Amino acid sequence: MNLNTYLDQMFLFSKIGGRSAFLDKMYVETTKRGNILVVTISAIELFFIARLLVLYGLPQNMPVLERHYFYAYCSLILVMGLVWFASAHILGRPAYSYRFKRYATLLVCQGTVLPLIYISWLDQYTYGQVSVYFCALICVALYPLLEPLWSFVFLMLNQIIFSAGIIVYQPDPLVASAHILNTIPFVIFMWLISRQFFKNKIHEYEDAHTIKLQRDELYQLYSEESLSDDLTRIGNRRYLRKSFETYRKNCIHSKLPLTMMFIDGDNLKSINDKFGHNSGDSFLKVIAEALEVHSKNPATAIGRLGGDEFVLLSEGMTHEDARKTGEEIREYVVTHTCFEDGRSGSVSIGFIVLAHGEILDFKSVLAQADSLMYAAKQSGKNQVVSL
Repeated sequence: MNLNTYLDQMFLFSKIGGRSAFLDKMYVETTKRGNILVVTISAIELFFIARLLVLYGLPQNMPVLERHYFYAYCSLILVMGLVWFASAHILGRPAYSYRFKRYATLLVCQGTVLPLIYISWLDQYTYGQVSVYFCALICVALYPLLEPLWSFVFLMLNQIIFSAGIIVYQPDPLVASAHILNTIPFVIFMWLISRQFFKNKIHEYEDAHTIKLQRDELYQLYSEESLSDDLTRIGNRRYLRKSFETYRKNCIHSKLPLTMMFIDGDNLKSINDKFGHNSGDSFLKVIAEALEVHSKNPATAIGRLGGDEFVLLSEGMTHEDARKTGEEIREYVVTHTCFEDGRSGSVSIGFIVLAHGEILDFKSVLAQADSLMYAAKQSGKNQVVSL
């Protein structure tokens, strides 16, 4: 089983936006951890370097063992500089792939661990302890957010390096064997910690991803509900006002005319009183359907202002096209409504076509179209009137 299959089966990356997106986020997190590691280890190593310089002066004046310690401390400071560089210029930048970031992380970790392993080897001549190696393992477990398989391979490789050196540097074979046997369970324990950290991050990322999806769904639902009419499912007043501002800007920029058509259902109150509100609602739905059928132009918006009042907005429509559309809407309502007494429903329509330099605000244009609709009412209803 390759690494990608292992990760997909073990952590179900498909649920959280994909492996690449997750690992990119993990390496950004590793960058933040790396900065803390750099400051901590650098401060410790600078203390030891300063101590040796105070005691012995220049490196050539130091005893052989202390000189080796000095060079190990200096190499670790150099590695910390590389860690800082990798954190600032590689791991935190989206330009690099997560695979490249992974290999950079492994190299940086290896550069950090090797000097610490070497210090543990040198300790065999003095204290006989391997506590520095334990610190190296803890850093590897806590600092980089490596995939579990890569973390396991990395820890095992360094355990082999450590064991080979202990045999050489530790004069007592029994102590060397004890060090090797004692560090193996610790290596496994550190791998389990690293693996658990990685899994916890996946769960955190999955939770955040789920919350984001739910928030986006709620926002989409809210946007749709807040811009649509509950009964007819077309736009509402808020939608019309928003569309008007968009069309107004487009028309002014492109020097196109703007059309507003005001449609009002005739005799809605008497229909509700005589045939019931269900018949009145059906009548309103037919009007909305008529608007939808005759507003296929993508630069057209339709909506219900409230009650029996509807509006159609369109950019680039000529006066002749607007009248033709208004007549088609009027005829559609007449032919698609029939009440219990055999009569058909009707609408009165007023529309205005404004040149790009004549377009005012939504309220002013609506008032003009509204007055033309009332002119249609006064002329006997079931008519289309324009300026």
